[in-house]
Amino acid sequence: MPYRQAHWFVGGVLLVILAGFWFSYFTAAAVPLAFHVHALSASAWLLLLIVQHLAIHRRQNGLHRQLGWASFALFPLLILGFTMIINVSAQAFAKGSSPFSVYLGPSFGIGMALAIAAYLTLFFQALRHRRTVHLHAGYMLATPLILFESPFSRVMAMFAPWMNIIGSSGPQEVLDTIALSDGIAVIFALGLYAANRRHGTPWLVAAGFMAA
Repeated sequence: MPYRQAHWFVGGVLLVILAGFWFSYFTAAAVPLAFHVHALSASAWLLLLIVQHLAIHRRQNGLHRQLGWASFALFPLLILGFTMIINVSAQAFAKGSSPFSVYLGPSFGIGMALAIAAYLTLFFQALRHRRTVHLHAGYMLATPLILFESPFSRVMAMFAPWMNIIGSSGPQEVLDTIALSDGIAVIFALGLYAANRRHGTPWLVAAGFMAA
């Protein structure tokens, strides 16, 4: 089976999400419902991938198949979470809640729309190629990369500001650290594509969305 160590990669993305949103979500006193839907559905998606990956590599095909069916219930919630975040950002932009909301609102909306398009594409292709193990696994395992850029940009800002080689500040710093996070994810995806071009199309597709 391909990607034998992929559960570590998915777990790493989950840890990045935990670190990146620790102060703004996980320890925050009160947050909008949209944040809960987005955070819980995204975290559940990553946990599902980890368990599903371990199940197939331990020849627990029945469990893997059951989790595959469960993904049909979870996936709409994942997309709903993205959509709700777009709505929250749009409302903050319309109200002019803060200079950050006005400056970042349009970019956040476009970014979330691209994330939705990426997830729809990757999940559809994973289902389409479900009988081709390398492609099916690749498309499913590429989905965590779409979740990587936002939390890792926050990790950079909070714990590793030296990684912001652009040296920007204020609202622009948010956009620049997101762009740098996307760049790291694109390099990672292209590396996996180069390592196995025959079955590397999923990573090329993911890289295309992240570079957009």
